[in-house]
Amino acid sequence: MPRKAMCLCFVALAIFSAGMSPAFSEGVWNLWLSDSGKAKLVEDQGKAEVDIASRGKRPWSIILCRRHVPIEKGKVYEVAFSAAASPPMRIETAFGMSGSPGYKYSGSRYFSIDSGMKEYSYSFTMRQNSDPEGQFEFYLGYVGTGTLTIDAIRISCLGDAPKDAIPTDFLPPAKPAMSRGIQFGLQFASPYEGAYGPELKEEYLDIIKKDGRFDSVRLPVWWEYHTQKEAPYAIDPEFLKRVDWAVSNSLARGFYTILNMHWFRALEKDPTKNEAEYLAVWKQISEHFKDYPDNLYFDILNEPNGKLDDYWNRYSVECYDIIRRANPARTIIISGPFWANMDRVPKLSLPARITKDPKVMIQFHPYVPNDFCFQGSPGNGSEDKHNIRWKGTGSDMKKITDMMDAMEAWAGKNNHVRLFNGEFCAQAVPPAARGSSREDRLRWVRFVRQECERRNMPWNYYDFCEEGSKVYDLGTGEWDDELMKALFD
Repeated sequence: MPRKAMCLCFVALAIFSAGMSPAFSEGVWNLWLSDSGKAKLVEDQGKAEVDIASRGKRPWSIILCRRHVPIEKGKVYEVAFSAAASPPMRIETAFGMSGSPGYKYSGSRYFSIDSGMKEYSYSFTMRQNSDPEGQFEFYLGYVGTGTLTIDAIRISCLGDAPKDAIPTDFLPPAKPAMSRGIQFGLQFASPYEGAYGPELKEEYLDIIKKDGRFDSVRLPVWWEYHTQKEAPYAIDPEFLKRVDWAVSNSLARGFYTILNMHWFRALEKDPTKNEAEYLAVWKQISEHFKDYPDNLYFDILNEPNGKLDDYWNRYSVECYDIIRRANPARTIIISGPFWANMDRVPKLSLPARITKDPKVMIQFHPYVPNDFCFQGSPGNGSEDKHNIRWKGTGSDMKKITDMMDAMEAWAGKNNHVRLFNGEFCAQAVPPAARGSSREDRLRWVRFVRQECERRNMPWNYYDFCEEGSKVYDLGTGEWDDELMKALFD
C-alpha cells in the first residue's frame, strides 16, 4: 500500500473534548492529498467541510486527519461523529500514525454517509502500541466528487480490553466433509489486527453460525510480521494466543476451520534466504495446535508467487513433512504456484506419498478473468481497468471450465488428489471507480460456485465483512441477500 503523501495542508481546529473519558483535548485537522486527489478543507468551530474536486486513484488519495490523539494499547475505544455528504458517499475510517497517513493502527470501518447530518459510531480495541501523536483518519479518495461535512467527533476510552477467553470445548462439524465456506479477510493478514479491516469479534462467528449456510471458516494470518528474524524465529506469544482465540472459537461452533499462512513476502523475494524461517514458523504452528480436533486444517501458503515458484515443489514437501510429524491425521492444504491460479496447478510436482494421502487438498483460486474480478480495485494490479463485462456467454464460461477440466485431469493422474477452491470473489468498488457491474459479479459468482459443486470441489468465498466483496454489512447488520442467493440457490 503506498504511503507517500505528495501534498499537505494544515488547518487549525477548535478545542473539543473526548466525551466520557477524554482521549485528547485539542488538535488540528489535516488534509493529505496524493496522486491526482484534489480537495479543499474549510473548518468552522470544530466542523470540517471537505470539497472534493478530483477523487484520485485510491482511497488514500484524500485523507482527512484529526491529529494529536494519544491512545493506549489494550484499551477499548468508542468513536462517534456526525456527518453528511452530497452526493452520498461511502467512506473508510481508521486510527493511524501521525505524519504517515495510510499507515493504519486499528479501528478500520466503512460508513455510507447520506445527505442529512447523522451520527455514526463504533468501538474497537487498540492491539498495538501507538506513537505519542496518533490521528483519526477519514479516507475520502476514490469515492467520487462532492462535499463531506464532519462535526462533533468524539473518541472515548471505555476501559481495559477484556481478556480473550480461549474455549476448550469443541463441537464436531455438522457435516461429514467441508463443502461451503466463508473467509475472514485481512483481520490477521495485516501488520496489526484492525489495520486492514475491522478487528475480529466473537459475535461475527455467532452471526455465521446462526445463519447456518456456511460450514467452514478460513482464517488468513500474516505470520511474517509477528516472528523473530533470526533463529529460532519465535512467533510472538501474544499474537499466537490471539490466533488461538480465533481458531478455538471457530472450532467451538463446529466449523471446519482453515488456518493459513496468508503471505510471506520475504520468502517470495528470496526463497533460499528465508526458507528456514518459513519452516520454523510451521513447526511452531503444528506443535502448538497438534492436539486440536482434526477439523482444524492447515493451509501452508496462500498464494505462492515470484521467485518462490521455482522452489515451491520442494518447499511444500518439506513443510508437509514437518506438519505430519506432529499432526498425523490433520488435513494439509497445498496451493499451486503463481498465485494459485487454476492454469498453474498442473505445475505442481508432488511425490505419490503426498497425493495418495487422503488428508491432502490442492488449492486453487479461480480469479478468471483476472481483470474482470479486480477491475478498478486498488492494489490488485487492475485499478486502471474499467467496464470489463462478464455476461456468462459460452466463451466466458469456457475459459473457466477449460481450466477446471485441466486441473481435474492433473488430479486424476496424481492419485485423484482432492481439489479445493480456497478463495473467490469479484471485487465491488465505488461507482466512481467504474468497476464491474453488480449483475455481472453475481452472475460470475453463481457460475463459479455451481461449477465447483458440480465437480464436488468444496469452496470458500472471500469474504465475510470487508469492503469490496462482503456478504455481511457490519454497519447495517444485514446479509447481502442477492450475493447469498448467488452462493446458495
